[in-house]
Parts: sequence; structure tokens; C-alpha cells
Amino acid sequence: MSDSSPAPAVGRDAPVREPPALRSLSLREALQAQVSACAEEFKAYAPRLRVRHAVYDGAWVVGVQVGGRLEGGLAYSRLDFELSVEPDSDRAELVRRCTVRNRDEPRATFDVSLDEDGRRRLEGFVEAGFLEFARRYFDES
Repeated sequence: MSDSSPAPAVGRDAPVREPPALRSLSLREALQAQVSACAEEFKAYAPRLRVRHAVYDGAWVVGVQVGGRLEGGLAYSRLDFELSVEPDSDRAELVRRCTVRNRDEPRATFDVSLDEDGRRRLEGFVEAGFLEFARRYFDES
């Protein structure tokens, strides 16, 4: 009796899998672009804010900030999104950190699959973070 299942693809016929390091980089870049677009849009309404990209404790961070020692002692305010991706499972984790007028707000963590639905939910999480930051920042000024 012979097995009629096709032989696994090898050589040129095998599907090309992106190496994990490149997959991680491409997912992180897409995620960073999505968060950066929201930050730039938000900055248009609050020009004193600076959009920042940084690495903090080994994770990529995208956010906005104003104040601090560099701005003559103006009260420090910031909204940061720490980005982590898991390329093997196409998942991302965002940690939202917010400080308004030198007072840290509770952080929020969002874990999501990076499929189409997950990216929409992620966009909602980021937009809600900017709206909440704006409410707290501008209501207290």
C-alpha cells in the first residue's frame, strides 16, 4: 500500500520563511509606524509636545513629551508606548505609561494578535491613550 500524500517541498519549492530576527524587526517597525503616526497627528494639536523614539530597558518606546529640566523646569508630562513583539506567534504587547504634570498615572498593558482585527484593536488602544492623556493634560492647565 502506498501513501498518496505529497512529499514535503524542498529546495526551491519550499516556502520561504523569514528568519525570526527579521520577522521581529519587520513587526516592530510596522507597530512603531502605527504608533508614530498617532503621535505625529496628536502633535499637530499640541505643538509644544515632542515626538520621541527611544530604547528603554531593551524595549522600543514611541511617545510624546513636554517639560522637564530641558524646558526651564516646566512640569514634565509624557505619554509613552513601550513596544514588544513575539514573531513566532505574531503577537505584540504595548505598555502605556503616562505622566501628567510630574504625576505618574497607572500604566496599562495591552497584548494583541497582529492580525487585521488585532491591529484595529491596537489602534483603538493607542488612540484611547492619546485621548486620555489630552483630557488629563489640558483639563489641568
